[in-house]
Amino acid sequence: MTGTQGALFLLVLAAPATLLEGVTGWVFCAAAAALGLMALLLNSQGSLGRAWDNIRPAAPLAAVLVGIPLLQLVPFAPSSLTSPIWDQASRALQADIGRSVSLDRGATVSSLAGVLALVALAATTALIARDRQRAARLFQAACFATLMMIGLLLAGDWLPLIGSDRGPALGVLGSLGLVMAAALGSAAFAGRTRAASSSVDRRVGLVLCGLMAATGLLAQASGLRLAGVLVAAIGIVLCVLAARSPVPRFGTRTALGITAVLTLLAVGLVLPPGRDAVLALASAQSDRPGATMATQDAQRMLSETPPLGTGVGSFDTLAALYAAPASRTPPSAATKVYVEYGPVGAIILLAVGLFLVLKLVAGAARRGRDRHYSACAAALLVVLGAQSLWSTGPANLAPQIVLAVLVGVGLAQRRSADA
Repeated sequence: MTGTQGALFLLVLAAPATLLEGVTGWVFCAAAAALGLMALLLNSQGSLGRAWDNIRPAAPLAAVLVGIPLLQLVPFAPSSLTSPIWDQASRALQADIGRSVSLDRGATVSSLAGVLALVALAATTALIARDRQRAARLFQAACFATLMMIGLLLAGDWLPLIGSDRGPALGVLGSLGLVMAAALGSAAFAGRTRAASSSVDRRVGLVLCGLMAATGLLAQASGLRLAGVLVAAIGIVLCVLAARSPVPRFGTRTALGITAVLTLLAVGLVLPPGRDAVLALASAQSDRPGATMATQDAQRMLSETPPLGTGVGSFDTLAALYAAPASRTPPSAATKVYVEYGPVGAIILLAVGLFLVLKLVAGAARRGRDRHYSACAAALLVVLGAQSLWSTGPANLAPQIVLAVLVGVGLAQRRSADA
């Protein structure tokens, strides 16, 4: 466990390197996948069983994120699930070239590898963070990584290796940083947590809280957007309420009931694809107005999306058929997810995501101390999901890594180690 634990800490601290242009993102994903495999092979069956009990609420989300791309790669899918582009190409070539849901199988395989790496990272974190001291250190490592990410993005004008399009990722990381600061502050001033922590740990937490709050505000100020500020505020309130207030305890049945009701509301808004909610998604005010595709192009793309999408990672390929070369960026991350996973896949993702948020809140309600970990993870999921409605930042690998680590910590700490 010691070797795996040290490797995970180093990997989390190395996450800011994924902002550099080049192959650093792929190197990180390969390292995360290798670490997950190493943790699976080196840990006992008992440890893996206890870890499974903790991460089980996230299993539906992981299954959907991995399962839908696998279905999209099936070479001969029913015509009702595939894009009409395959028929057009077959007629032009006068040959049956086969039809899969994915329009770009190579991009789908590549994106699937990235998803598997993030799932491995979250699962490994949940395995290691069951101990409260290790959970605290991993949370702090994620905070330091976020600070470095924001610093690199703010200094991007002087660092030629950082991509020129830094605004969306910076805004999302700023919101995440503010929620993490709220979690640190809640822990520092919680009675039972304060009594169980040393004065040094409490000072470190307060200093880190101040740094996270300051850099988060600085990141928000660099691209001030009212919706981003409001979502960050909602995330802070949710985190503090779940971490400090006497939230009523509820179980899996209640979580499933709430998820079902909210999902049915979403189905009414999103299906069929011509509904107003989908058109609003296409015309959302993006945080990248100069490069964003025209509203009518996005609406046409969304309205023609098959039930299971056009393949994870295929948006750029499809955008080349719908939009001008200078404006092929999606209006938002949610638009990208809708096109790549399809309306059915997007609804399923929403449902399993809501269920995970509720189970994390339920875990926070059950804990007497250290409840801020689960509360923070739930708030981060809400913030990232909300910001995906107008920002492309959530599609960036850097905030996804932060989220994977902190969701892993939140899952590990939703139950006491003695339970």
